[in-house]
Amino acid sequence: MRAGLSRRALGGLLGSGLLGSGLLGAGVLQGRAFASPTARSDRKFLFVFCEGGFDPTWVFAPMLDVASVHTDTDVGAELREQGGLRWVHNDRRGQVSTFLQDNAHRTCFINGFEVRSVTHEACRRIIMTGGTGSTLDDWPSRIAAASPSALLPSLVLSGPSYTYDNGSAVIRVGESGQLARLISGEALADGDLGVGLPSSAAQAEIEALLRRRIEARMGGSSTSQARFAEAMRSGIDQLGLVQGIEGLDLSVDADGWVFASDRVEAALMALELGLSRCITVEHKGEWDIGWDTHSGLSRQENNYIVLFEDLAAIMAALDSRVGLSGAPLSEEVTVVVFSEMGRAPGLNTTGGKDHWTFTSAMLIGAGVAGGKVIGAYDDSFIGRPIDLSTGEADEHGTPLTSQHLGATLLELAGIDPLAELGIPAIQAAISS
Repeated sequence: MRAGLSRRALGGLLGSGLLGSGLLGAGVLQGRAFASPTARSDRKFLFVFCEGGFDPTWVFAPMLDVASVHTDTDVGAELREQGGLRWVHNDRRGQVSTFLQDNAHRTCFINGFEVRSVTHEACRRIIMTGGTGSTLDDWPSRIAAASPSALLPSLVLSGPSYTYDNGSAVIRVGESGQLARLISGEALADGDLGVGLPSSAAQAEIEALLRRRIEARMGGSSTSQARFAEAMRSGIDQLGLVQGIEGLDLSVDADGWVFASDRVEAALMALELGLSRCITVEHKGEWDIGWDTHSGLSRQENNYIVLFEDLAAIMAALDSRVGLSGAPLSEEVTVVVFSEMGRAPGLNTTGGKDHWTFTSAMLIGAGVAGGKVIGAYDDSFIGRPIDLSTGEADEHGTPLTSQHLGATLLELAGIDPLAELGIPAIQAAISS
């Protein structure tokens, strides 16, 4: 089943007025008036988390002539460059170069930032929040909390999520499709109370009654009552749109979780309709095995092939969809590709690479200064300090950490990172 609004569901929404006088007339979508496709306060984010720790030397960090960094297993690798973007090419994984050649103008690499741990759980928390404290919120929930009108502000399909103050902004789909059952009401039948769902006719009468009462409240003299009623109407409108998205049941099936599937299409629809500001999805590579390659380094290559095939499909989908501003959705969405850690420069006794505290990330799309490689590694594969304004290595510059990555994402979202974190953004990564 292709995710998206089916003709039947779309017809139902049009017939009920959700896409007419309700939502598009005075409700959530037009009511949130996007000033432009690049307005930071309205920018959306798709977080693609590569679980297990990818090896930046296979794509992001060309170290081909550095003897201390074991890249000799990547036979046939060479340097490629386009528009200032430099990466490791190999004919065996041509999908990587095809994607980067097509998208270099809107892609930025950030190399050499440190997560300061080598354990998976600690690194996941650090990369997502900037620290190890249990009272820290992750970047998606911080950004989503600034958009309280979205029904599913930070939608977590899969992958890590950490919240403390912003828990109300986070919606987890659930491995068994709990979200879809909660929205449809089917979850009521799962308990021991013997609760049954009303018929379609009864549901229509209930909604009509709610709308009449909301309209009456909006016509009252109290400003607070009118605002409350408008919020209620917007919520009902958005809920109707969520119910019309096919493929929202994102439970893991017997074949494993497939990234570029109807499930991600449903997520893109949530961004397109303004139902979510942030989406988090885990990418575990080929056969859903993950990136933790203590042995079998060829899995890094296979995982990168699958990753970039999926990214190509996602960017094509973002280009083909129209966002709330009327421009392509790709002009409203920033795609963030990252992992919790990197891989050590040297091989271990089994021919693999162990955990490493330094890693890379990739930003694609809205607001990104494309065609740039920011940061660098030294010959020991340790991140070099950089000038935050130019992105160039500078011995007197700033050593990068995950907090700088987070600060950059906050700035892209229109949130002051100095006020939020006390950490400046990497300005060189931001175009607008």
